[in-house]
Amino acid sequence: MIPASLRYLKLPLSFDAARLQAELDALLAPQWVEHFNTRDYEGGWRCLALRSPDGQPRHIGALSEANFLDTPALAQCPYFRAVLDTFECDKAAVRLMALEAGAVIKPHRDAATAFEDGLARLHVPLQTDPAVTFRIDGEEVHFSRGDTWYLNAGRTHAVHNASARSRIHLVLDCRVNPWLRRLFAQAGMGGAMDDDLRAPDPLAHQRQALLRAPEIAPAGAAPLDGWYPVAVGDDPPGLWWRHLGQRPFSEPFFADTLRRQPPAERLRRFADWPAPADLPEALAPTAFIFPVSRCGSTLLTQMLATLPSCVALSEPPVLDDFLRLRRAGPDAAGAAGDTVRLRVLVRALGQRRDARQRHLVIKLDSWHLRDLPLFRAAFPRTPMLFLYREPLQVLASHRRQRGPQMLPGVIDDGWLGVTFRHPGEERTDNAASLAPADLDRYCLHVLRALMETALAAGDGGQPLILLNYERLPQLPDTPLLAWLGIRCGRTERLAMRQRAGFHAKHGAPFTGDTATAERRGAAPEPPLLARVAQLYAMLEQSRLRNEIVQYQDNCDRL
Repeated sequence: MIPASLRYLKLPLSFDAARLQAELDALLAPQWVEHFNTRDYEGGWRCLALRSPDGQPRHIGALSEANFLDTPALAQCPYFRAVLDTFECDKAAVRLMALEAGAVIKPHRDAATAFEDGLARLHVPLQTDPAVTFRIDGEEVHFSRGDTWYLNAGRTHAVHNASARSRIHLVLDCRVNPWLRRLFAQAGMGGAMDDDLRAPDPLAHQRQALLRAPEIAPAGAAPLDGWYPVAVGDDPPGLWWRHLGQRPFSEPFFADTLRRQPPAERLRRFADWPAPADLPEALAPTAFIFPVSRCGSTLLTQMLATLPSCVALSEPPVLDDFLRLRRAGPDAAGAAGDTVRLRVLVRALGQRRDARQRHLVIKLDSWHLRDLPLFRAAFPRTPMLFLYREPLQVLASHRRQRGPQMLPGVIDDGWLGVTFRHPGEERTDNAASLAPADLDRYCLHVLRALMETALAAGDGGQPLILLNYERLPQLPDTPLLAWLGIRCGRTERLAMRQRAGFHAKHGAPFTGDTATAERRGAAPEPPLLARVAQLYAMLEQSRLRNEIVQYQDNCDRL
């Protein structure tokens, strides 16, 4: 049997239940919302959001890619605010969940809500009774009042309130970081601090969503034309595929196109690695884009997607799947096998479905820059672009909504050259020693590492092609597209300019960036700020030199 600590765990944090109860009693009844999963419970089950997507007071969903912000209800509850601040980690949804007397939550599982997935669902019971019990993988347990409990919601669990009054829990979805790992280790969770514990997977929820489709048995499966790989399987080794037919990749992200496919059209299948060899001719990659994050890379792919000759894919999840598994442990095939498999994936993604299509451009996640040597080994003649932005503008964007790469755990600390202090440990003069809540300083260290890697890429005589966020609106008129071999007429350039006038992800007219949110953690030290500013200046100098070369090359071709 799986150890109980992997299904639930009592953590060494307790709170004043009476103070919580007093603030709970002051909350108004109209703020509570009936839970939307009516098939999963019998009786009454209500929620009140304290953190929700964009701070919407009646949005009680938990698994969302939106920006989680405090709701007006949290502002009414100073002690609740203090409780949340105790958890030195990034928090997604935070809800009060009330299960009425006699009510039952039926057995179910919630995808990607386990500690090892990078998201820990924590319960602090405010109002409860010994007659309120969880059943987790067949074992009954009662969560005591005022204490903090971890529930692995990825396990089959159910709840029965057999008492005579409502059971109310404060439920926090916390993103795993070094501080939370130490808390779990203190609670006795074996392996919580192990070096080989896999890092939080920022795409775990997305992957689960992409695989929610009826499966076709391999024996009855048709050829792979019109099928696209969405996830890597490691036992047995192979690929999970989703059928798209002729549906174009016109949404901001690869996953968005699949997500908006009508449910009746969704199909999935599994095939081994050699299967893509049977696909018809595919497009050779024209360019790979490595973004620094929040630098307009999504807009760039949207601009390119307006061109009939271009297939522009934004962050295909299967590539992140492959690269993360590769880093988790070497394959028996070694580096040569990794190169072959990367080519297989790109070939499967580059299917030509329109005779006008000539170019394939793939935008990667920012943390994939560390895998640049593999991409160069697999595609030595394919241009690699690095898209960047003024560092403090990137920091301001992440203050409004933290991306997964700017939360500790997604990128290896060793690669970044940072360490995290234990709770209560005093701050030192070492700029690379961080408290778990120092998210702004961590963000600047990530930017530093990415910019240093981009600049170092040219040491071997193969510099990255550099593109600044500020230059995107002028892209149709720059030498870069012609240098990549992408020819645009007047109508196509106009379409690209028009797309540049709208928000990359929301589609609304772009009117400039909004005001910044509050700072998170200790203020960055002047030397760290000076270093990222220096790196940005070096990138600009290199970019200007590159643009002169591109212009001269284009003139020579005329």
